[in-house]
Amino acid sequence: ILSITGHLGGNITHGEDHLTEPIYNMVGMSNEELKESMNYKDYSDKSVYVNLIQPIINNKCVKCHNPKKTKGGLQMHNFEVLKKGGRNGPILDFKNPELSEILVRIHLPKSEKKHMPPSGGKQLSREEIKIIGNWISQGSSPVQSVAELKLDENLKSYFFITKTSFFPDLEILPVDFDKIKELKSQRIFVSPVNKSSNFLSVSTINKRDFDDEDINQLLEIKNNIVSIDFSKSLVTDSIFFRLSEFPNLTILRLNNTKIRGEGIDKLSVLENLKRINLVNTEFDLEFLEPLTRFKSLEKVYLFQDKRNLQTENLIPDDKLDLFDFGEYKLKDLPSDNQVYNQ
Repeated sequence: ILSITGHLGGNITHGEDHLTEPIYNMVGMSNEELKESMNYKDYSDKSVYVNLIQPIINNKCVKCHNPKKTKGGLQMHNFEVLKKGGRNGPILDFKNPELSEILVRIHLPKSEKKHMPPSGGKQLSREEIKIIGNWISQGSSPVQSVAELKLDENLKSYFFITKTSFFPDLEILPVDFDKIKELKSQRIFVSPVNKSSNFLSVSTINKRDFDDEDINQLLEIKNNIVSIDFSKSLVTDSIFFRLSEFPNLTILRLNNTKIRGEGIDKLSVLENLKRINLVNTEFDLEFLEPLTRFKSLEKVYLFQDKRNLQTENLIPDDKLDLFDFGEYKLKDLPSDNQVYNQ
């Protein structure tokens, strides 16, 4: 009761995003960048299935019903396999829509064994259930437009798109939960970058003995990983060869490691890499110049406790903003030199 009351009180005092805002800031995004309200009328000619139904299914169902993991012989990652159904037959009934198995399952009490998604999974919201229900009752058409779907006025406010201006803007299948569970058992933290995304953030902060060989454990899910934090681990410059295989990597943190920078140019193939953190490393100045040629790189953090790289570097003037060396200084205020008589 205290936890619930405290949480609700925090929402009232600080807003509903008071817990998640620090996370957005940490990954370099604001809440506004993650979710942008849409004008319902702007999407009147867009596909209901593509813009509303499939995103809901991707978020709540596909992790258990995809080409790699087909519970009940059912796949749900596109309309063709959704229409086909599973071992127990179709889940969409085009003659009697109200009897569609998918509709029956999502309306079952959560305590029922056949309720979907399973009790341990992310549940459909009331709005999502209503939207799926409307779509099915009106024929489950893959080409029906938003204007043709008769939505209640209160459901129109739900119509939004998840904006991925920072992370890659593409659809990707979720990772098998068993794989995430396996990594967590190895003290490798894995989590979605936000609640509606299949992109993942990986951190080895609890596995200080993580080394260059251990990255092989991540290769199976490399397409889903957009943020990696190897800070305070045992990784060396050899890690750059493997990291170049993570096509959607956007944020890389290597703080407090033995990284010198040799081979960092291999990361230039990563078209989505925007931020690299090299705080308190052994980074050598000779490897700064290759970073200026990275296609999408926006910032490299190079704060160093025991040395000042800024006074030594020879970065072209037009690339200076790419690097952040710390050494911040506040401007003097008139009051700083004010002498007060006691």
